[in-house]
Amino acid sequence: MASYPRGVSAAMITLYRDNGDIDGAAMARLGRWLMDQGCTGLLLFGTTGEGPSISVAEKIATVLVMIDAGIPPHAIIVGAGAPSLYDVVTLVTALGEMGCAALVIPPYFFRAAPPEGVYAFMDEVLRRTAKVATPVFLYHFVEMSTVAVDTDMMAALIAAHPGRMQGVKDSSGDLASVTSWLKFSELAVFAGDDHLARPLLEKGGAGVMTATAGLAPALVKRVVESADLAAEARLSSLWKDVLLTVPVTEAVKQIFAHITRDGRWLRIRPPLCPLDANVSRKTLAGFHAIDDGSVAAALGAMPPVFD
Repeated sequence: MASYPRGVSAAMITLYRDNGDIDGAAMARLGRWLMDQGCTGLLLFGTTGEGPSISVAEKIATVLVMIDAGIPPHAIIVGAGAPSLYDVVTLVTALGEMGCAALVIPPYFFRAAPPEGVYAFMDEVLRRTAKVATPVFLYHFVEMSTVAVDTDMMAALIAAHPGRMQGVKDSSGDLASVTSWLKFSELAVFAGDDHLARPLLEKGGAGVMTATAGLAPALVKRVVESADLAAEARLSSLWKDVLLTVPVTEAVKQIFAHITRDGRWLRIRPPLCPLDANVSRKTLAGFHAIDDGSVAAALGAMPPVFD
């Protein structure tokens, strides 16, 4: 099985039909555009992609549509976290059979779970999917999961299941946390925050896996591949001063809808809702104040995504 690619991974938003079902064809077209713009990988159904709102069956069906549309399986990583061990095992198994990787967050509902319980959960996921040997990445985002796999636990998982833990997406926003995973030569380490892109890469990290890459992939690629300080400042400000000041998923959808003049981008699954009018205006003003015109131009020129 091919390794999940280093570089720029887009944390994709999830697109829906007017009846609330996932629009797999639109997802495939968006994914192809993102890769044409410089992304090497696509993260489906992470935090930005409303992962906890999407069923295992929906995730599998969408991935199949995207693969059938020509997205390389090895370039797909799917949010496979759930409080249910068996849901995670089912999805991780299916992903391995399709040639994709899995991004697993520790079981987030069980806030009081002891470390040994968290370890047992991850150990069971790896043991029960050993035959398909799905590449597994840890999603380290304690703000959301409240329970965590730390570096000691990671060392134990690597020792018990050689070759299975292949990477980490660290969304802590803290450089010390992100770089702490670099002690493991087996792991490809991705930052979940764009302002950490260059510092992580300079220390040997694999790249970034961010919502901003799902909105402005060419800008993120420029920062990852060159020492363009102006682009780096613009990217950091887009992430920290615009997207992080409001709900990220809703903000990304609002910008897509605004630039393309297509309200279908705003469709979102409850309990999430589109930004209200005042927040939307502030978000769009912030975006335009930071963008040098290149991001808006790329979005405006993208091929139609919806039928």
